[in-house]
Amino acid sequence: MWFLLNDARWAIEHGAVSWTDHFSYTATGQPWVYPIGSGLLFLGLWAIGGYVALSIAGAAGAAAAMTLVLRGSVISVLLAALAVPLIGVRCLVRADMFSTILTAAFVSLLWQYQTTGRGRLWLLPALMVAWVNTHLGFFLGLGLIGVYVGVEALDLPWPDRRAAALARLRRAWP
Repeated sequence: MWFLLNDARWAIEHGAVSWTDHFSYTATGQPWVYPIGSGLLFLGLWAIGGYVALSIAGAAGAAAAMTLVLRGSVISVLLAALAVPLIGVRCLVRADMFSTILTAAFVSLLWQYQTTGRGRLWLLPALMVAWVNTHLGFFLGLGLIGVYVGVEALDLPWPDRRAAALARLRRAWP
């Protein structure tokens, strides 16, 4: 967290994103390629309310991930109950909190689209822009899209499911 806060403070003071590490003892001057968005968000929260605001953000992140996961069936509720400890650990005030929340959002949107044929897939590019600028785990979002296409492809050999799968893929393409 302190690296993120200091990196964001440095970016604001210098009016530029740092490409080198200025704050560690062992790697000062080494390349630094971490996204600045999470640091800026956390620094803004720190300025508003210090530790309290950051703690509330962590709890809100965990609640948001759980809310996204709990949409749907009894099975999703059971899986969410199993995921609570993992989500709680991943929603500490660290940049990977954003990957946890955005993974849940991607899975929720893609699952809704796959099961109903309707969904707000137009949100995926906006979520990806946020993800790219907050955590390096954004590659997971691309992987989730690939998994979605793979799940639809699994229906193609079955004649009774093929037309629906192809229709969903065609509508999802843009």
